[in-house]
Amino acid sequence: MLNLARLPQGQRRSAFTLVELLVVIAIIGVLVALLLPAVQAAREAARRSQCTNNLRQLGLALHNHHDTFNVLPFARSQARPQSISWAPLIMPYIEQNNLLTLFTSPISNGAGGTFPMYTPSSESPETNINITINNINRTQFQATGAMNIAVKIFVCPTRRKVGFLSANGGTANGSESGICSDYAANCGSNGTSGSNNGPFWLNERYAVGQRFAEITDGLSNTILMGEKHVRLADMKNQPAVLDANDFVVYSSRNAASVVRLGGPQNPLALTNNDTYNAQFGSWHPGVVPVILGDGSTPLLRVSISTTVLGNLCSKQDGNAVGDYQ
Repeated sequence: MLNLARLPQGQRRSAFTLVELLVVIAIIGVLVALLLPAVQAAREAARRSQCTNNLRQLGLALHNHHDTFNVLPFARSQARPQSISWAPLIMPYIEQNNLLTLFTSPISNGAGGTFPMYTPSSESPETNINITINNINRTQFQATGAMNIAVKIFVCPTRRKVGFLSANGGTANGSESGICSDYAANCGSNGTSGSNNGPFWLNERYAVGQRFAEITDGLSNTILMGEKHVRLADMKNQPAVLDANDFVVYSSRNAASVVRLGGPQNPLALTNNDTYNAQFGSWHPGVVPVILGDGSTPLLRVSISTTVLGNLCSKQDGNAVGDYQ
């Protein structure tokens, strides 16, 4: 039997005692606990940066649309099941031409012809933007799956994964479903028809895009789009239960799904479970990303003065904006 006590000093075996091992494990645990918040903060900073970049790309698309047609896209063509939002209009400017082709390619009716196409002028004769696409509430078009195809730029990575689908809207919403967007157009600080004051019309002039010249407060003082408030509890229920505030991005049937308001009556959401109020909001701690008309992407504090928020959302109130960062 080997007796360590009789071995020379250099030949004796060494090992951790149980106490030493427990101390090492405790130290490692403390280090991990200290590092974990820093890692999580770094990951959130990266996700917030991606979200801001999405808004920057959407802002660039809006500018490119304006350069092409001399107007911004309209926010809503109407409030019917077949009505479309701003999303199909900007496809050529967010590298989604292949997807746009699915929307604009006529579908055979099985009798030697094709189904009738949709144009905004069919609902709103005063439109200054006309696009010819398939009727989004037509079953045959829905069967192509075009509205389910993921578009990364529409999704905030802090909130959800790319490809998240809305619930089926049922008969009232043309039985539509499809991808959702975490970003919405700014319709100002007043949602009353006749008093819309944002760079996008809510319910005053359907299918009409506005010119930059109409934004008299200045592009650097006016929000074009921002991250919209989506309640965590309601998002968890999708796609089983419809959330009219977070419906398929191509439809303007439910206004709050594609546009938002900001001001004294519609302050920013403070948490991801605030009651819906057609407001902007995010899941980024303490801030809400927006894109201004000049292409800048400030992070608005959720504690921002509602008066200042209203000034930022209005296109022509003539007020000095004030501090918002």
